[in-house]
Amino acid sequence: MADSSLGRITVIGCGLMGGSFALAAGTVPGVEAVTIVDRRAAVVERARELGVGTHWTTDVAGAVADADLVVIATPVPTITQVALDAAKWMRSGALLTDLGSVKSNLVLELEAELPPGIAFIGGHPMAGSEASGVDAADGTLFQGATYLLTPTAGVQETAFGVLGDLLRQMGARVLAVDPELHDRLVAVVSHLPQVLASLLMAHAADTADDRDAVLALTAGGFRDVTRVAASDPDLWTGILRENRVAVLEQLIRYAERLESLRRLLEADDEERLHRFLADARRARRSLPRRGEAADLIDLLVPIPDRPGALAEVTTALGEVGVNIEDLAMRHASDGGRGAMVIAIAGEEALRRAQQVLADRGYATHVEVR
Repeated sequence: MADSSLGRITVIGCGLMGGSFALAAGTVPGVEAVTIVDRRAAVVERARELGVGTHWTTDVAGAVADADLVVIATPVPTITQVALDAAKWMRSGALLTDLGSVKSNLVLELEAELPPGIAFIGGHPMAGSEASGVDAADGTLFQGATYLLTPTAGVQETAFGVLGDLLRQMGARVLAVDPELHDRLVAVVSHLPQVLASLLMAHAADTADDRDAVLALTAGGFRDVTRVAASDPDLWTGILRENRVAVLEQLIRYAERLESLRRLLEADDEERLHRFLADARRARRSLPRRGEAADLIDLLVPIPDRPGALAEVTTALGEVGVNIEDLAMRHASDGGRGAMVIAIAGEEALRRAQQVLADRGYATHVEVR
């Protein structure tokens, strides 16, 4: 395994996610130093005690000056300002990313305001815990987890490649996605479940005839469904406000489905009720199992090392409904050229991918796994 070219990493914000990133990155060959920055001196000292990182400070300017990669791991509403403040002190050619779960506005604002020479690629690891704080940091948190990156047309292929390589060496499964699509997707698979878990927990606690008896009877199913209701409310208030448009859209659609189910029960429509449950069961069973790659096909796409090439390929695949199951970058030794290796699920998706890329002038071929 090649050493990471991101030898000096600075993580700003040391809670669960920032601390976990620091621990995971510290295990990657070639990473020489991981500096922890937090405005709270007590958090910095606790990170030092726990061995999270290799250097610790409250001074942002000093911590980012020589960094190859700066990771913003602060609450979602603060990421833009923290990133802009840090960028003032970053060297030209350094890479900036974040760990936030909302992307559209963030990417637009940073691309418009970052100084020249600073590359930004939005990041969102689909991993976490109901626990919070640096004491909950876990260096294995990203192993096997999907890690979304949101590169845009202005991002050099090489910048995306080195960040993706680092994340894969941390154990993550890297996927590229458009920032706006990202926010719509996470509204369904992350933000809506958080809201529903909190609603169900509140319903059980507040509307039961005998609250203590009901809570005492909660078993595996209820606990599984409501687990994330124990998450940090300060964190989730910011996330839901930042992505409120997409979350509101999903809540409206969910409420419509809930009303349909209510009418089925009211009508005592056994056949349609059974069909509803069977459809949901079938959808649940069709979810891909983490780490299963038997049906994935590797499509190699040679591309020039220029701004926009990566975004052009990923956007084209999204337009024809092809999901990028995994993505890796290969760089030619003489520079200026490279290739994307895109994992695609199934022959039909492969056919659509090859056609849309051919229409845009990209030659492709299938590699044997």
